[in-house]
Amino acid sequence: MLNQKQIIIEWQKAGLKENGYMFQDIQAMYELAARNADSDEEANKLIILAIRAAAKNGAKSAMAVDNNLKKWLNAGATNAQAVGEYEDEATKIRQPR
Repeated sequence: MLNQKQIIIEWQKAGLKENGYMFQDIQAMYELAARNADSDEEANKLIILAIRAAAKNGAKSAMAVDNNLKKWLNAGATNAQAVGEYEDEATKIRQPR
């Protein structure tokens, strides 16, 4: 089940745009995450991580959150731990030798 309250709190803390489509965007992202994640709880975690990653990169739109979520799901990350491992590996690859 979508933890809308926590996601909205994270959304606002991240300074993402709030508009009439925000709830629809969040619902669509949750449905995608829920179809692919290990559980409903993990789906919520994936969305929260996607919001935090977008904010960390200075993004202010739902599209940035959606792009993060899709990137991780396409890489096979179905839980928060797998996202962490994916991001750690991506960081190692980007660092100059």
